[in-house]
Amino acid sequence: MSELTIKTGKRIRHVRKMLDMTQQELADNTGLTKTSISRIECGKGISAENLLAVLTYYSSIVRTDIMLDDTRWEAALMEGDAMFRNRAVESILEAKVQSMNDRLQKNIQKAKNDINRAMNMLSRQVTRSTESVKSLIG
Repeated sequence: MSELTIKTGKRIRHVRKMLDMTQQELADNTGLTKTSISRIECGKGISAENLLAVLTYYSSIVRTDIMLDDTRWEAALMEGDAMFRNRAVESILEAKVQSMNDRLQKNIQKAKNDINRAMNMLSRQVTRSTESVKSLIG
C-alpha cells in the first residue's frame, strides 16, 4: 500500500462521512460492494475502476478534488464544509424525490394495467352472459 493510496482512501471515507452516508449507501450509489468501499477506504486493493466509480459519484454530488495536495485539501474542507454538506443533501434529496417519482409512475402504470385486465374480464363475462341469455331466448 502506498502512502497516496492510504491518503486517498482516508479522503474518500471523510467525504462519505460528511455526506452522512454508510459504506452500503455509497456502494449502492456506485454499483460497488460494501467490501469494495471498505477496501478503498482502508487503502487496500484500490482498483482504478472502483476508484473511478466513487470519484464519479462524488463529482456528481459535490465539487471536490480528493487528489488535492494536503494543504489545499484541508483549506477546501474548512471553507467548503457547510456548502459541501448543503449541496450533498440537496443532491441526495433530489435523487430520493426522483426515486419516489419513478415508483409512483410504476404504480400508476400497474394500476392502469390492472384496470384494463379487469375491464377485459368484465367484457368477457358480459359477452358470455349475453350469449347465455340469447340461447335461452332463442
